[in-house]
Amino acid sequence: MTMIGSLLRVTISVGEVYRGQSSQTIQVYTASSSAACGYSFHEGQKYLIYASADDKLGQLLVSLCSATKPAEYAEEDLTYLRSLPSLTPPSTLIGNVWRYTHDPNFNPKFQPSLMDHYRPPEQDYMAMKPEAGFSVVAKAPDGKEHTAVADADGNWRIADLPQGRYTVQPQSGEGVYVYPFRSVVELAPKGCAQVNIRVESNGRISGTLDHPVPGPDWVLVTVFALPISESNWHHPIRETSLDPNASTFEVGPLPAGRYVLGAYVAVKISTGNGHTYGDLGPFYYPGVTGIKGAAPIDVGEGKATTNMKFRIMY
Repeated sequence: MTMIGSLLRVTISVGEVYRGQSSQTIQVYTASSSAACGYSFHEGQKYLIYASADDKLGQLLVSLCSATKPAEYAEEDLTYLRSLPSLTPPSTLIGNVWRYTHDPNFNPKFQPSLMDHYRPPEQDYMAMKPEAGFSVVAKAPDGKEHTAVADADGNWRIADLPQGRYTVQPQSGEGVYVYPFRSVVELAPKGCAQVNIRVESNGRISGTLDHPVPGPDWVLVTVFALPISESNWHHPIRETSLDPNASTFEVGPLPAGRYVLGAYVAVKISTGNGHTYGDLGPFYYPGVTGIKGAAPIDVGEGKATTNMKFRIMY
């Protein structure tokens, strides 16, 4: 690895090539810092590298936005890439469906950070389980729909698709909250696109918040839900922010359980050379200042608890 201006030049010993031409040793370039989307290579480690060609500079570029990853986390990619010579023109959509369980006894094997260049499988650091039986529909450019159902491991697959742009639509009821990581994908001939879907129980608490006329320093009002066993309002399981003049709220999605509902006001505070921000509160449902006086709220599996009337006073 050699610094070349603002770029890092990385010399790679090539083990396998899946597309394009390559010598046994190549050089790729990446930004020298992660803030500029530079990829952090480590000497001696094996990587699956997705590089783009810069025709003007005559260089191969790698960034954090590419699918480059350590080979140990690239098993699915490698299986597909190694099968390319034997594939027929039709393309394939694959994916998985997992449910966030919020299991309090879950012991993560990895602590994620915003600075991660790559991560192990999500189930290593999030409490989750496969969602068998979940239906997925892929709508083709001509309007034809192709359906798949997740198996016992949460995996789904739609094969023999013509090339084109597909809209992936998870099929679920009101009691399930869906996070489709990608909803529109482009399939090239022999292509393979992956759409992973995450779901969780769509429990929620909604109602109206009664508060005084907002002061000129009010920035927003935040309504939050805390598990009954938790007392730190700075780390709610879910929260929603309202315009200071708004009065209706909904907090979710929430797993089934018993909660404390709270709210606080964020205000702008003038300083000698500008301003900063502070909080007024919190208040707890139905309108008390101490969490011990709060009334617990029960949320059923995928159910909505509605018409909660909540008052805060300052």
